[in-house]
Amino acid sequence: MFKKRLLLILAILLGCTGISGCSKAVPFLSGSDEEQPQVITSNEIKIPIQKIRSLNPLNTVDEDAYYMHKLIYEGLFTLDETLQAVPLLASSYEYNQEKASVTINLKNGVKWHDGTSLTADDVKYSIDTYLSVLYSNSFLYKDYINKIKSVSAKGNKTVVITFKSAKDMAIENLTFPIMPKTSSKKDKNIRTATNDFKPIGTGRYKIKNINGVQEIALEGFYDYHDGKVPSNQLIFKTIPNQMDAINLFEIQDLSIAFSKEINRDTLLNNSDVNLISFPSNELELVGFNMNKKALKDRRVRKAIAYTIDSEEIMETGYFRSGVLNDSLYYPGYLGSNGKESLLKVNYDKAKQLLGKAGYIDRDGDGIFENSENEELTIQILVNGNNDSRKVAAQIIKSGLEKLPIHVQIEEKNWEAYQSALANKDYDIYIGGYRISDNYDMRFLLHSQYSNPIGYSNNKLDTLLDKMQSGITEEQRKATFSEIKEILNEEIPYYCLFYKTYGANASLSLKGKISPTFFDLYRGCSDWRCEFTR
Repeated sequence: MFKKRLLLILAILLGCTGISGCSKAVPFLSGSDEEQPQVITSNEIKIPIQKIRSLNPLNTVDEDAYYMHKLIYEGLFTLDETLQAVPLLASSYEYNQEKASVTINLKNGVKWHDGTSLTADDVKYSIDTYLSVLYSNSFLYKDYINKIKSVSAKGNKTVVITFKSAKDMAIENLTFPIMPKTSSKKDKNIRTATNDFKPIGTGRYKIKNINGVQEIALEGFYDYHDGKVPSNQLIFKTIPNQMDAINLFEIQDLSIAFSKEINRDTLLNNSDVNLISFPSNELELVGFNMNKKALKDRRVRKAIAYTIDSEEIMETGYFRSGVLNDSLYYPGYLGSNGKESLLKVNYDKAKQLLGKAGYIDRDGDGIFENSENEELTIQILVNGNNDSRKVAAQIIKSGLEKLPIHVQIEEKNWEAYQSALANKDYDIYIGGYRISDNYDMRFLLHSQYSNPIGYSNNKLDTLLDKMQSGITEEQRKATFSEIKEILNEEIPYYCLFYKTYGANASLSLKGKISPTFFDLYRGCSDWRCEFTR
């Protein structure tokens, strides 16, 4: 009997031990609760692009090819984040103002992807070949090459580039791809080669394979001249449309995609991605017609500017896809700190300026007139096919009417808009421009470049020419400071804001993502993807 009781007690104790261990017991279907999530790292970075018809710098006009060239090829110079030119294949340079030339010494130890060394003959071959197709081919770098008169090689590592004008010899124009002279031996038809063209550059990445127009794979160049070789691969996939890219994000088949659409954030609202905005080179502005009597007075122009609410325009008409700026130049240009509008809305200051310009409400009827009883009325020209700018026109009209000024909006289709602009048939116009990365603003401001508003300022003309001549970095910054001071005082145009572009990155993408409008893949050599399973 005692024996039976002892066995029963032992059974109960064993049962309790089993019960007390239940919280640590693991069902065989669920695995251990101490098991950590497994992180899998992939070095394949998948990027959607539109169809690239050619990677040949001598004939491509495809925007995606331009950005890919930044990875495969290198220029004599490149641009930093403030758009200041810095040497890349060049090691040093010296201007000769009298001869309108620049002498450039090349870096040592630079190799082409085929293993041969960079020489001065490669630079001469590249520029000569570009010049040979200048009037027969359309290509991305035409405006830069058009400034060059000739090039000569001095020994193995020095070139002298002579420009057509001393006013066009800035090294910011020498960022186009340099190609190897060996290309001419391997491809007799290099000037016209398209689909079958395979780039050889000195860039950090080289071509791994090209699958027709469907996929282009790049891998790190093992002999890159700074010794930092990427361990990842960049796989560019041709995607027919933006919605296809969104679907691929959802199944984690894309790492990062770029968009220039102002409504890009709304398209990806339900997708699990990081949205990164960065300033573009697309400027939205208001231009003043200098042929109009009232608008010749800068006080009137400034009064109008004081009524413009750039932030409301950006928020209401552009999905907040913009960044405020205090000048026509790129935000942060040459290290400047323009991150706000030049003027805050202030109707009292606007009225004071109009009064100083001779416009007052003489009859108490709310209409500003000058001493000759001429009414101040404003006609706003806007492209009727652009919904965002139509919204901007309505907001500007509302602001002016609070002074009050009589305002009329003229909405015209693109052709009629262009015609009215050319014929100066407007008071103010709302427009936008994509500025080249060398930021030569003479087309917009110089009196001898047929600028759209008929503006003329001899001092400004001289400074704009100086910006594109052979000057030092410090001289360039000082010259820009003078330009900015004139523009902020004269207000021939009023900067509304700069549009932004967007990078849509998968949450799995790791590494610093720091694109610029001229180099979308800046810093991509450190990118990797991490997946948790």
